[in-house]
Amino acid sequence: YYAYGGVLGQYITQHAGITVTPVSTDGSKANIQSIDAGDYQLGTVQSDVMAYAWSGTRSFETNGAIDSFRVVSPPDDFRRIVVAVDPAVTSAAGSDETGIVVAGIKKGRNGADSHYYVLEDATMKGSPSEWAKAVTDAYWYYNADRVVAEVNNGGDLVEQNIRSADRQVSFKAVRATRGKVLRAEPIAALYERGLVHHVGEFPLLEDQMCNYTGEPDEKSPDRMDALVWALTMLSTNNTGNLNGGSMAFTY
Repeated sequence: YYAYGGVLGQYITQHAGITVTPVSTDGSKANIQSIDAGDYQLGTVQSDVMAYAWSGTRSFETNGAIDSFRVVSPPDDFRRIVVAVDPAVTSAAGSDETGIVVAGIKKGRNGADSHYYVLEDATMKGSPSEWAKAVTDAYWYYNADRVVAEVNNGGDLVEQNIRSADRQVSFKAVRATRGKVLRAEPIAALYERGLVHHVGEFPLLEDQMCNYTGEPDEKSPDRMDALVWALTMLSTNNTGNLNGGSMAFTY
């Protein structure tokens, strides 16, 4: 990586007006630890080592997990972007939030795994017209390909509500037939493989991801539900099979 870092540092210095000094390190683990400590601002890391750092496994089992590194900027060549919605039925003070998550897929080259990027958690509490506008605003802002919305609660009214805000959006209704934990398992496998990336920080979403257990009396994880729908839509084809046989989550 040192030769690559040298060329990259030289290019940034020449074209961005930022002085970059490449240094030789002990590899991916050392780069992660040094960035976490504030010694470096940029480092090259293998995706599997990144996943170990996030989960605190293998080479990070002794030192513990590190979750302070994330994607600063997403790629500009997404194959597809979706806005996923887990709509709330009501907007009263004690009502659930409407989960709204934007995510994109970047296809791997020459048979390599695809990577997935969580671009925004736009979850909110509001009236149907308010969350519908938030959905369509995100759709156009990210130049998304489709809005995917769970319709278990609301049925056809969910699509009608979104189209009342903007009739031009591409819409797909999805209906949950299995429990939340079962639906999330393939997505969790993508995270474990280091294929899903968070662009920035989404603390409320990540809290739900880490803390939800599926107990009957738990509050509905609206942000997590929207995330699962987004990544499921991106990682499966129309028959419900995994694209290329893999799923992913990256940080």
